[in-house]
Amino acid sequence: ARIVFLGRPQPNKFPSTNFFFDPQRFEALKEWHQRFEAAGAAAELTDRLEERWREATGESRADAVMTLAIVDGLAGRFDAARGRLSEAADGYDDDRLRLVLAQLLVQQNEPTDALMRLRQISAPIGQILEDSLNGQLQLAERLDQTDVARQAALRLFGIRLGDTNNELLQSHLRRLGLDQHAAHLRTRSGS
Repeated sequence: ARIVFLGRPQPNKFPSTNFFFDPQRFEALKEWHQRFEAAGAAAELTDRLEERWREATGESRADAVMTLAIVDGLAGRFDAARGRLSEAADGYDDDRLRLVLAQLLVQQNEPTDALMRLRQISAPIGQILEDSLNGQLQLAERLDQTDVARQAALRLFGIRLGDTNNELLQSHLRRLGLDQHAAHLRTRSGS
């Protein structure tokens, strides 16, 4: 599962499935969290996950902080989740964490900060880049940052999108005054 900005009115609510947690793994973590809460040991779960994060190395660090942030989110501690994700996204230079952090920032009604995080994503290709550009386009339009929206739209123009997203991108291109690109995209996609 991934965060999708284009084609949906809002991204998934945090916490949710993401690049780290597929639906099965996410549901399993939710169940563990509920069990610890029911036993009055939610703090113990958080302590264990914090220890796991401190001891993690390499790629497992991002996974460990995401696990902890999701548990924070499940417990309603969104500021704690945000702080952990922010620290890790910067410290680990991880685009996946930046994307999830942007999702949380949108949910907390902080579109300017979310846009800043999305613009920090450096993935050269792939789904993370596409999701980041979709988010940048929508947030920049919402914030009346036309130049940023145009940059994101033009970069998306260069990516082969599915039919639904092509139609949405055509609409964005026209709104941004990029009518020739919208017409070319319509011709290229055959719609």
